[in-house]
Amino acid sequence: MTGKRKIYMKQAMKYAWIATNFFLLQLVLGTYVLYPDYSFTNNETIVYLILLSFPSSVPAAVLAASFLQGYPPLVSPPFDYIVICLVVFIAGYLQWFWCIPWMVKEPEIISLQLANPNRETHLPAAKPTRRRKSSRSNLPRAPFDRTGHSPLERAIGIKRG
Repeated sequence: MTGKRKIYMKQAMKYAWIATNFFLLQLVLGTYVLYPDYSFTNNETIVYLILLSFPSSVPAAVLAASFLQGYPPLVSPPFDYIVICLVVFIAGYLQWFWCIPWMVKEPEIISLQLANPNRETHLPAAKPTRRRKSSRSNLPRAPFDRTGHSPLERAIGIKRG
């Protein structure tokens, strides 16, 4: 998968997650508007919101609900739904799009650029080193010619200039 395509896939997943959360928030509020006597504990849509952001949404929802369900009730039930849904959304967003990518970083891959034939990666050939002729040395001299080409380079026809 190429770099741009991977970025587009991450963005598509992010926007799909956000859109699903907002759709479920509207569904929760619509349920409350149609059935005002329907309690928070019976509303299954909030369970889906919590599952989208699991596991960070569970403590966030419990914490938000504990602050909102005081005595006397501080706010009206539709506002309770909105606050709990937003707290769960923020917890899930931080979890999935900040913490998890930070913890699971991809290692940088060192590439040899073999797939790109247009890029010239030829290194200039080094000049052969001349060895001192020693009377003790029985090793033959390096088989380079006067221009510094090895037998393999001469056979292949590589010309260095």
